[in-house]
Amino acid sequence: MTADNLNPTLEIRGVVKQKRRWPIVTGISVGVLALALGGSGWAYATHYSNLALPHTMVGNHDVGGQTPDELKRGLTDRCQTLKATFSGDVPETSLSLGQMGLDCDVPGTAAAVMKANENLSEVLASTVRERKVTPLFTLDKTTATQAARALTAKRPDTVVDPQLGFNSEQGSFAVQPGSAGQGVDPTVLIAAAEKTWETQTKQSVPVKLTEVTPSEADPQLETWAQRANTLIAPKVNLIGRRVGHIISPADKAQWVEVTEDGPVISEKKVLAWLKTFTDEKIDVNNGPGERTMSKDGYLLTMTKMALDSKKVSNNDTIAAEITTALNAGQNYRGVFEMEVQEGKFNDTVVDQNLPRPPYNAKPGEKFISVDLTNHTVAAWAGDKVVWGPVEAVHGSLPSPTYPGIFRVQTKLVNAHMKSDNAWDGPYDTWSPWTMYYHGDYAVHGTYTRWNWVQTNYGGSHGCVNLKPAKAKELFDWARVGTPVVIHRAGVI
Repeated sequence: MTADNLNPTLEIRGVVKQKRRWPIVTGISVGVLALALGGSGWAYATHYSNLALPHTMVGNHDVGGQTPDELKRGLTDRCQTLKATFSGDVPETSLSLGQMGLDCDVPGTAAAVMKANENLSEVLASTVRERKVTPLFTLDKTTATQAARALTAKRPDTVVDPQLGFNSEQGSFAVQPGSAGQGVDPTVLIAAAEKTWETQTKQSVPVKLTEVTPSEADPQLETWAQRANTLIAPKVNLIGRRVGHIISPADKAQWVEVTEDGPVISEKKVLAWLKTFTDEKIDVNNGPGERTMSKDGYLLTMTKMALDSKKVSNNDTIAAEITTALNAGQNYRGVFEMEVQEGKFNDTVVDQNLPRPPYNAKPGEKFISVDLTNHTVAAWAGDKVVWGPVEAVHGSLPSPTYPGIFRVQTKLVNAHMKSDNAWDGPYDTWSPWTMYYHGDYAVHGTYTRWNWVQTNYGGSHGCVNLKPAKAKELFDWARVGTPVVIHRAGVI
């Protein structure tokens, strides 16, 4: 508000015969009232010495009888909650006073309300007349202009002000010129903000778009362009999965935020960019596996592997380090740390029991069940499953695993397995936790297999393969002589 508007506006409402005579009539009325009240007039003045006088209006609010603190609380509340709603040629949008650039002068307005208490004639006149105080404020036209531009930001033909932008062809920041277009004149928002605060009531403002010229380019934009280019000049090399990634100027430009004090590298923007970058180029994202489970929670069969995922775990740290380095004009080299996330399964539960192996075990007798239909291995004691079932891979079509009832013949912590004439070529490997049950056929662990879904030509050379950790558990549980029952869903 200008200096001319700092004094509160006074308006007297009364019944007068001629408009130009009201000061004389009011003066006489106050004088007569003062004589009539005598000592009680001073008592009235004393009572309201620290209270807003009766019939005092701030906008459309009667604040008579309020203390200075109550005045400030009410003004502050309205300053924070009052809004103007714009509609018509723009999407309906409600803006607060602050968003429209208006800064409420709450202390000044409260002081203007209480100013009348210093004059006895004003105090006495408050019994017969209404007094209006115009609330004080200051206005930031730049903020009002930005708010006006935001109302039409999604229009392709909107006005564009000169701004700092990244030129992808040149790989650097430069001042981009403005262009005229459809928009809302900022004076519309300024008037709405002033009326909202002066009346102390919310406003509804219909808006018509007009041809608006862009604002003048701020002289400091050139300086800011140079500063932004300095910020993205240092090299940034990010290492992930043993591969280095040199970050381009265009990517680094996404980290720049223009503040009131100029461009800076924003840690928030760096982190947002990193999350997208690592998800696309560094993280290993594997979907869930699929398996069928019995109603009692036993594995019946697995149809799709649940592979572990690997996710970057130190994006927050790298974002903070990049921000510090580039704001200081330094190069940066960071290494992503990976965290393993165990694969999950989508389970289908069916009303079905485990296939019972074709072996009449004595009560408590141990035996190993290998189900060639469901591709699982389980350990039984009598008629109860005590371990598993777990996923397993048995022989391929050219080298199958044969059904039958066998017994563990030999147990080796590590067995050397070699062949020069296997159907898929020679092999030479060591297998952990091996239990031979028939000639060269064994149940054993393997480190070379990653997919545990049985396929016709992706199986073993006839042995039953288990994950090493599971193979050791079964190895420790079984003894030489333990039956190995190999069947197809209970049928040999």
